[in-house]
Amino acid sequence: MLISGVGMAIFKAESAGDRYASVTASVAGLVMTVIGTRFHRRADLALKHMESQTQSLRQDMKIERDAGQAIKLLEESRIRRSRPISRRR
Repeated sequence: MLISGVGMAIFKAESAGDRYASVTASVAGLVMTVIGTRFHRRADLALKHMESQTQSLRQDMKIERDAGQAIKLLEESRIRRSRPISRRR
């Protein structure tokens, strides 16, 4: 689009080609603004999704750590119960 506008400005240079150049520059600026806005919106949505995934991952890791610690404590208590108590005479 930009190249065709520049080409039209050069082709029509003898008769008010500056008008085509200014219109082309304005349209190019508008297109760049729209693309930038859409990109920024998608980046914000991706960031929100990543934040929720991070929170879920942290919660899962905490649950896994807590479960591992509970299993370890249960194993230790079973070992203590299975040892014979030495009696003093």
